[in-house]
Amino acid sequence: MYIPKHFVIAETAACHRVIVGNGFGELVTLDDAGLPFASHLPFLIDPARGASGTLMAHMARANPQWQHFASGMRAIVAFEIPVDRLEGKAKLSQNRDATDQARVAEALAASGDPLAQATSRVMRN
Repeated sequence: MYIPKHFVIAETAACHRVIVGNGFGELVTLDDAGLPFASHLPFLIDPARGASGTLMAHMARANPQWQHFASGMRAIVAFEIPVDRLEGKAKLSQNRDATDQARVAEALAASGDPLAQATSRVMRN
């Protein structure tokens, strides 16, 4: 994935913190026609295992995406994905001037949405 330099999260540990803090992601594979197929799944990360950590997740056997992985498994299947390279992106108006960044952070802070307020705090640090 292309990430403009001003949006890059350079530290692997920072990417790990995002995963730990959200615990939810998409597993994307290709179907039989070569088209992308995605499932929203709960994820954990073990940062101490593998080059950039190991992702751990589970999905129901009834999930159509699982049909491409295995058959004859139990109802819920756990799996691990060793991560060779982890790239992160944070789009927090870094490509805007300081005045615009401050205005965006201020508007988010004034919002009644806790996620918007948390984003404002991240932008101001």
